[in-house]
Amino acid sequence: MANLTRRQWLKVGLAVGGMVTFGLSYRDVAKRAIDGLLDGTSGKITRDRIFANALIPEANARPHWQQNPQQVISMTQCFGCWTQCGVRVRVDTEQGKVLRIAGNPYHPLSHEHHIDASVPFTTAMEQLAGESGLDARSTACARGATLLEGLYSPLRILEPMKRVGKRGEGKWQRISFEQLIKEVVEGGDLFGEGHVDGLRAIYDPATPLDAKHPGFGPKSNQLLVTNTSDEGRDTFLRRFALNSFGSKKISVLMALTAVWPIGPVPAR
Repeated sequence: MANLTRRQWLKVGLAVGGMVTFGLSYRDVAKRAIDGLLDGTSGKITRDRIFANALIPEANARPHWQQNPQQVISMTQCFGCWTQCGVRVRVDTEQGKVLRIAGNPYHPLSHEHHIDASVPFTTAMEQLAGESGLDARSTACARGATLLEGLYSPLRILEPMKRVGKRGEGKWQRISFEQLIKEVVEGGDLFGEGHVDGLRAIYDPATPLDAKHPGFGPKSNQLLVTNTSDEGRDTFLRRFALNSFGSKKISVLMALTAVWPIGPVPAR
């Protein structure tokens, strides 16, 4: 606060005055305004007087394409949804950090008139610049452009999470991938709620699940595998469930892979 300029003091005073004038119902708005004035770029010198603190361009296209040596461009696919559009990712070479996500001009889902793969990279990128870029630009949708939030989110899950409380309590703990594999395969009293069979216990593609009800199939049918899409991973899951484990219980109904007992309800 002591290092504020006269202009910043004036802006803070106006914000506080506005809060008093319009009443406590605007206190949240006023708080955000004050936070922005104190911690934002208002009243501070930016990196450029015209472009402020905008990202340094990925290249200079005039007179010919000159790549920014501080950045590298990677052509890849977006996994913001299962459409998997092509995107180009700008990465800071020093920090290895993704700076921005935009469209891939070679990909038909991010460019109306996508560029043929035989066209050199520099030629393709030059077509995205200047006046030609108005018609030939390649873009990513809002979900694809905001993948940065998920990539660097402090809430991003990077390790397996195991429930340690009752269902719905939202209590979890991090476990290793080795522990995850062991518990899924071997089972046990995993949640303090009784024994849960693992994959090893239910793997039996020959023995009927219920001799009185042959329609249930073999014991391996206790493994239920569900998936959200057939783009990419569905083939792998079918290969595992059908060809390897011997379970026919596979569908594409929901985003979940689970071990679930299938068979008659036991008598109580």
